[in-house]
Amino acid sequence: MTIKPYDLIVCDLDGTLLDQHKRLSEFTIRTIKCITSFVPVILATARAPRDIEAYMEQLELTGPIICYNGAMVYSFKDKLPLVTFDLELEACMALVHDLRHQTFVSNILVEQQNQFWVDSMDEDVQMWVDMGCEPHAIGYPTSFFDKKISKIMAKGDCEQIIRHVYQHYDGLRHMYSDSKRTWVEFIHCDAGKERALEWLLGDMGISKEKTIAFGDADNDLPLLQTAGCGVAMGNAADEVKQFADLVIGTNEDSSVARYLDHIFKLEMGVE
Repeated sequence: MTIKPYDLIVCDLDGTLLDQHKRLSEFTIRTIKCITSFVPVILATARAPRDIEAYMEQLELTGPIICYNGAMVYSFKDKLPLVTFDLELEACMALVHDLRHQTFVSNILVEQQNQFWVDSMDEDVQMWVDMGCEPHAIGYPTSFFDKKISKIMAKGDCEQIIRHVYQHYDGLRHMYSDSKRTWVEFIHCDAGKERALEWLLGDMGISKEKTIAFGDADNDLPLLQTAGCGVAMGNAADEVKQFADLVIGTNEDSSVARYLDHIFKLEMGVE
């Protein structure tokens, strides 16, 4: 018989719910579809809303999404932000102008209202284009910057970039959203997946003790520590595993779905 040990499930995408080819397994899709009939599932990712839509549709999810590493909670149904932790426009423009003149920076990306600008084309940007995610603006100067900014990403010598930014700018926090650490991103100091979760818990009237969260990367650790139960993937960074409540299998084995099937007693059968 199905049981309900948690009232909310929060799950990272890349390296957690998705396999190395950025795909959802059929078992994961079936399991999430089953469980959402009585427990809400929220995706929490560094991605922009536009980069999550296909997965939301596959999983038949209609609730909010934690985007931009927690700098935005987005309503998938209404296609509007519910809450944002934005960077101030003038400070962002100053930072972008500054980074463009640093020899240790090879490229810059800025996210704004579900659109993005890049300073130049490179192999990473071309890969995104090939995947159907084309920049909304390229090159500097640009008229793209006309609203508050969700996040700034810089590519290059990331450790030097971090030192430079913290030495000259206030009100920011940095994080990596992938294990390669070729890009470092900066968001508002009050943003984060854990802050977005706290906002959602208040809005939904759910206690954190009744929340379970899954993740694999450094940017997931505060989320796992905020939830009542924080679950690290077998492929997670060592620090994430160390501070998680438990560790399960890898993202290649549909491990999130298998664990949910187990603790909720869904009896989904074998994959």
